[in-house]
Amino acid sequence: MSKEIIESIETFPLHYPEPHDSGKSRYITIVKIKTNEGRVGWGECIAQFPEAAMATATVIDSGLGEHIIGQDPTEVEHIWNLLHYLKLKLKHE
Repeated sequence: MSKEIIESIETFPLHYPEPHDSGKSRYITIVKIKTNEGRVGWGECIAQFPEAAMATATVIDSGLGEHIIGQDPTEVEHIWNLLHYLKLKLKHE
C-alpha cells in the first residue's frame, strides 16, 4: 500500500452576493486539495476585495502551493509550519 500524499491543488477566486447583508459583494478564494488516493479537501480564504481574492490564488498557484505537493495530508501541523516558514522567508528576500 502506498503512502497517501497531496497530488494537486486548485484555486478558485470567487465573487458572490452576501444574502445576509443586503446582497453586498463578497470575495473569497476556495482551495481544492486532492490526494493520490482520490480524497479531496476544501479550504477557503475570505478576501473582502476582488484584488485580494486574485492575489491569494496567485500566491498559492505561483508560490506556496508547490511546496505542499507530495506532503502527507494528515500532517496538518507540519504543513502549516512549512508554509509559515516559507512566508517568513519570502518576506525577508
